[in-house]
Amino acid sequence: ARPMRRCIQKNIGDPLSEELIKGRFRGEFRKVDVPATVMSLILPMVMLCLHKHSLGACTPLELAVDPKAFIQHHAELVLQGLQAPAPARRRASPKGAA
Repeated sequence: ARPMRRCIQKNIGDPLSEELIKGRFRGEFRKVDVPATVMSLILPMVMLCLHKHSLGACTPLELAVDPKAFIQHHAELVLQGLQAPAPARRRASPKGAA
């Protein structure tokens, strides 16, 4: 388990931490607990791998998790959260129009 942990930390965790810190200083990200944020971003991918090789191995094909769709959904959720889209603005009608 330690070699896997070191591999994930070196190849994913450390670069992701650096990007979060750089983004904070550039004003792109709000202040966050970097180690906790890195874990929040990485662990769903680890769970996807674990699922594939445990429960997923016994799952009928029609119920299988599509890894690309899962990662896309996770990225959208991270970047946009659960925020509803802003309502479309109504154009102001010209003066005198009814």
